[in-house]
Amino acid sequence: MLGQWLIDKRRRAGLTQEELAQRIPCTRSYISSLERNVVEAKSGRPIQPSREFIQALARALGIPINDAFIAAGYAPTDLQINKQSQLLNWFEPLPEQRKEEVLAFCELWFTRYATQSHKEFEILSE
Repeated sequence: MLGQWLIDKRRRAGLTQEELAQRIPCTRSYISSLERNVVEAKSGRPIQPSREFIQALARALGIPINDAFIAAGYAPTDLQINKQSQLLNWFEPLPEQRKEEVLAFCELWFTRYATQSHKEFEILSE
């Protein structure tokens, strides 16, 4: 369920509910409701955040958007699957040492991207 996944990811990112809420932005109580799998009165089902919210959540936590979509119960789009397949096709033939280097670079890049404004990062990546 989304709740426990969100708790784990938030804690790994070293964020409080308040800090995460400020990054998205949303309220701390909404983050709390998601983590506790609060049920909607009308439907009797856990709150379902929008795709836009899930994207903002993933960026705030520094995690792949697809992982967040899946945790929230959304299936990845065909475009996302095609992009992932293309990346895997490029990555697969690399020697193991080169794979490690690429992974380290991607990790560093993604960490910087997630913690900087996108405009600032676009300048750095050109």
